[in-house]
Amino acid sequence: MEKGFKSKAEKTSINYRKLLGLKAVDPLLADDLAECLKIKIINPMHLHGITSEVLNPLVMKKGKSEWSAVTIKSKSSYIIIFNPSHSDFRYESDIMHELAHVICDHNPCKLE
Repeated sequence: MEKGFKSKAEKTSINYRKLLGLKAVDPLLADDLAECLKIKIINPMHLHGITSEVLNPLVMKKGKSEWSAVTIKSKSSYIIIFNPSHSDFRYESDIMHELAHVICDHNPCKLE
């Protein structure tokens, strides 16, 4: 972790809370932050054209699926696809993790 990262992260979170009309100590919900950033969050069950052969392993019950969430970037926007078999607490963590990648301007991997 680079020097000053924690301080910068805290300041960034406070700025987003202010933007959303929250106090510095109020909870910042993943869905609210994603909406503020104009990032769509999608359940893979709602993806059109995906076959059950591909979908079934993605939405295994009881949290047994191996993935959490993924961010996909197009030319002008982002979407996050999440694992719906995880708990609400895990959902918040997974989405915030993906949003942090966007906020920190991390370079995504390229699929070819």
